[in-house]
Amino acid sequence: MAGGCANRRTPQRGIETHQRRTTTIAPAHWRRRGGGGKRMTVLQSSINWVITNFEERLGDPYVYGGVYSNGNVRQGCDCSGCAGWVLEALTKTPANMSWAHNVSTESWPYDYNTNTPAAPGTVGPYGTISVGSNPAALPADAALWVNIMHGGGGEDSHMNTMLPNGFIMESNGDDGTCTNGTGGADQNNPEWTDHWYLPGPVTADVTPVTPVTPPPVTPVLFGIDISNNNFGGPTSPNLGAIPGFVAEVVKEGFSWIEAKASEGSTFADPTFPAIYQACLANDIPVVAYHYVDTSNPDSQASNCKAALNGADVGIMLDWETNGGDFSNYEAVWHAFTNAGLTIVLEYIPQWYWESQGSPDLSAVSVKGMVSSNWVNGSGYAYNLYPGDSWGGWASYGGVTPVILQFTSQAQVAGMSLDADAFRGSLADLKALLGTTPSQGDDPLMALSSAQQEDMYNMLLFLTQSVTGDLNPSITQFLLPGSPTPVGADWGTQPNVGDQIATVAKAVADLTTAVTALSADFATTSTGLAVLQKLADLNSILQGTK
Repeated sequence: MAGGCANRRTPQRGIETHQRRTTTIAPAHWRRRGGGGKRMTVLQSSINWVITNFEERLGDPYVYGGVYSNGNVRQGCDCSGCAGWVLEALTKTPANMSWAHNVSTESWPYDYNTNTPAAPGTVGPYGTISVGSNPAALPADAALWVNIMHGGGGEDSHMNTMLPNGFIMESNGDDGTCTNGTGGADQNNPEWTDHWYLPGPVTADVTPVTPVTPPPVTPVLFGIDISNNNFGGPTSPNLGAIPGFVAEVVKEGFSWIEAKASEGSTFADPTFPAIYQACLANDIPVVAYHYVDTSNPDSQASNCKAALNGADVGIMLDWETNGGDFSNYEAVWHAFTNAGLTIVLEYIPQWYWESQGSPDLSAVSVKGMVSSNWVNGSGYAYNLYPGDSWGGWASYGGVTPVILQFTSQAQVAGMSLDADAFRGSLADLKALLGTTPSQGDDPLMALSSAQQEDMYNMLLFLTQSVTGDLNPSITQFLLPGSPTPVGADWGTQPNVGDQIATVAKAVADLTTAVTALSADFATTSTGLAVLQKLADLNSILQGTK
């Protein structure tokens, strides 16, 4: 049972477990009104325990369908997993609570036919009582407040809990486990349309504690390592499975993919082109890795470059079994660099490094080292991750790993895969990986730099023309642009009509160039956005004639 996140709280892991409903009918024992639910005793010690243990988990990743762990404070959960955890502790005490996923957003009744919450006084899970859609009706002497946004369950719904003193306890897709000032939304946030409270009273068996938000916890992101071996092997891989697989990887919350592109001087992985295109389509960073062997270093660089076939990605060198000694690795490293290939990561497992005499890795300016130190067992990556103190994060060869491969048996999109961890934000990860495939962030990114400069030049020229300077001296302000759209007459015609005609021709030429970027570019969201910008510019030009 899981309650997901909508709007700014986009879920990052797992799959939807609820389908949208047209109505929700409250069970009979939730329909009592008037006098409200049975009042219960909530111990102050239970509230103190929740505050302390929640603060320890701040920064944990959002895990769709997940629950907090009694033994691993870095294991994240989803929004209803967090809310259920709080309610279990307050109503049953920490010693007797369940750590299972016991409720979802749809455990609280809501009428989807009329989009209205349960009537005030309705009793819900754990004895919580509805106050309807009015947060001002939440009583100050309650033990806990519950705020809900109903969207049919699953990824379209969200919830959190609050102590009446204002302390927020929430897990959302943008911020993970969060509180006041770190992503948590209070009861007055307009996204909440349904409000409940746990009546209490609170028994003062201990002195209340004041919530103290600790320093932000460094987030942990997860990635995977794949090759043709995961899709049937090099001879006849199942390329048709790749788009759906990558989409599911993104849905489950992984932040990047390391995909094999080549090995040695002759092998090109047949799955890389499809993986690369699927990563573009799903807006997930991808790194192409090359498996180093002892063949000619320059030939290896040429083979990798050919395997990329123009793909704009960073390279990870994979130096392990059959990779030769360190002098061979250095030669390959320099060959790739000289060939214009950008090395952003280097998989150098400590066991292989030691087998080659423990060389000084700083000699080749290793800055993105990937280490490996596997845990036992299989399961979901966020459950298997051993934490930031795991020995695999230790430095060796004068270099500290930036990525740790911590398992070869992570359950991802129906497969058992190698999984990696990165300690930092998504922005940090993208900065490390350098070039990041992306669609949709900025439609102009579909244009070349020269084409973008053309558009800037056109707007500059048009602005000065329309404001009355018929023959502006704008040469000093113009960017180089491309050689064909504007021609030699750029900005030199003696009258505004000729100037506008020149710009109009440039817009038409650029529109043709954009449409021709690929056969189906004009039908994509990015293509349509760029063409709309050009159409708008053309309309301005037509209106000035």
